Amino acid sequence: MREVPRVCVLVLMFALALGSCTGSDVDVATTVTATGPVTTTTTVASTTEPPQMLTWTPCGSAECATLTVPLDHDDPSQGTLDLAIARRSAQRPEERIGVLLFNPGGPGIAGVPSVTEQADDLFSDDLLRRFDVVSWDPRGVSAGTEVDCVDDLDHLLGLDPTPETAEEAALIEAQVREYATGCAERSGNLLPYLSTVSTARDMDLLREALGEEQISYLGQSYGTALGSVYATLFPERVRAMVLDGAFDMSAPNTDWWVLKAAAAEQALTAALEQCAANQGCRFHSDGDPFTEFDELMARLDAEPLIVDGSEVGLGHAIEAVWQGLLLEESWSILMRALDYARDGDGTALTEIIEFVDIDTESATAIWCLDWPRDAWEPSATVIDQILTVAPRLSRLPRGRG
Repeated sequence: MREVPRVCVLVLMFALALGSCTGSDVDVATTVTATGPVTTTTTVASTTEPPQMLTWTPCGSAECATLTVPLDHDDPSQGTLDLAIARRSAQRPEERIGVLLFNPGGPGIAGVPSVTEQADDLFSDDLLRRFDVVSWDPRGVSAGTEVDCVDDLDHLLGLDPTPETAEEAALIEAQVREYATGCAERSGNLLPYLSTVSTARDMDLLREALGEEQISYLGQSYGTALGSVYATLFPERVRAMVLDGAFDMSAPNTDWWVLKAAAAEQALTAALEQCAANQGCRFHSDGDPFTEFDELMARLDAEPLIVDGSEVGLGHAIEAVWQGLLLEESWSILMRALDYARDGDGTALTEIIEFVDIDTESATAIWCLDWPRDAWEPSATVIDQILTVAPRLSRLPRGRG
């Protein structure tokens, strides 16, 4: 039996989770096509309520407030959500241009720490001097709005990403279905209202509460999708926008999986080539880290490591690899983690996963509202494409099955 690529196990997880996401808080016919948001100038009217006043209190190197938004923008009687907001005011008010909203990506990543803890590293001196830098924890991420599906999410990473029998594949499917059922049972009241469109409408309420006619925006990764949706819905509210690592939500979702797999494979190849050329690299492996990588993944598949009493196997390793490849600056950290794992210590692999603080349960809910269910069900052709563009990451461990 051909091994199931890790990326396809993730597709299965999202596809099954879609079964727990029903309904929508937007008119899909006018704002979203079958494969993503439209690219026309369709607009959504702002709330008729007067803008709320934000009460700021010191927090970290910034100040924080709470923004109250409707659970359902089209039916405010359904209740409200409170979102955490952070602002770092322009250092030179006399040179102030306006507000810069920032989203770090995800979905499922909190934005507040980027302002309260990381602003000096993330933003240039020019931006900090001339803009009020503002970020927020989006719905589904902000405290009190998180999606809850299972008590122990870590067991999903423990699922065997390379099932070799029908029985093993069926076990994975059963566990993922349990995850999806848990989402519906524990957070069914939130699930229909966590789409990217909903968050874009929250952004406009934030703009109003800040007293701004227009905002500038910086989005990274998924934040580029959020920015493009906001610009589609509220084009007149955008002064300037930077989309770093643009994400095309109008493309079929299956195309996204192929592109993502290809990009990750290219990054892994570049990282291993860089390590092979540098004798100081912790995973140098006498100039052949490629073979050593494959052998390490096979060993982790056959016999997971134990970290703090829990198994750290192939699923954890591949997740750490994907996360560790996101920035070239972190490649050396990934190589060091692989070196430790080779010596029997999986702690550094888990630290990479934990460092990228994505709320996986909320991310699942957000994505499943942004695409129809069938967009998560890859055809045999798509799977073959993934196997072709990502032979190392999609066929781990090599030489088995």
